Amino acid sequence: MCPKNIPMVFYSAPEGELSAISGTGQNNFGRRNNGFLVVVGDAGSDSGFLNSNIIYISGDAGENLGGENKGTIIVEGSIESLHEKASGTIIASEVSDSKGRNWLEPDGRKAKIIIAKVKKKLMKKGLKKELKRQRLELSWVDL
Repeated sequence: MCPKNIPMVFYSAPEGELSAISGTGQNNFGRRNNGFLVVVGDAGSDSGFLNSNIIYISGDAGENLGGENKGTIIVEGSIESLHEKASGTIIASEVSDSKGRNWLEPDGRKAKIIIAKVKKKLMKKGLKKELKRQRLELSWVDL
């Protein structure tokens, strides 16, 4: 448990900035994210809580994704479960337990438009250069 006077820090991108990482995002990945966050790999449980911008996960995500999300979360793989207060835009290939929350499959018209806009924003922020610098590759959800 973290002492009350020391704030807990979770991996997220600062407002308006792009962060790309490789590997597995830990639990609480992207908590209070205000920027453009890309993970080439999987994300743990409770990821994307209080997200207010964009999180793109190329792998799978754990349970309780997207609690009080005001932004967009795209998961190329599957999500174990959505948070009971999941909101915002969530796109995934599969959600094992949606807890009655709305989400989109990537092959729908609305999802394709959102994915294209997200890709454009990320490229404008320099994602291609960042991926090349880190020698990472993204397959992108089929547009």
